[in-house]
Amino acid sequence: MSHVDEALKRTHIQHIREFIFYGLEATKIDNAAHKDRLRNSTSSMYSRLQKLYPDKDEQEDAINDFNHALSVYSDVYIEIGIRIGAKLLHELLLSNTAPESK
Repeated sequence: MSHVDEALKRTHIQHIREFIFYGLEATKIDNAAHKDRLRNSTSSMYSRLQKLYPDKDEQEDAINDFNHALSVYSDVYIEIGIRIGAKLLHELLLSNTAPESK
């Protein structure tokens, strides 16, 4: 079972995510905190929206639209993740139940 222990040590949630969603191995693991990863991924978009909409009211509307779209994406992927997690748990529970011996 040491080979299983070794595999578990090398496993990273980002590898699992890439495999489940894309059938690929994650080539680069991002060890930044979740908050930093989220901020880094959206900062350029916020800057672009501010340049496109110098008027503060229009800028606020555009940012609200962007934030709404991000939250919908987040909701959908969380729902997918919960479904996948539940399915994996179900499969694990089924595979770990040995028939009772008499």
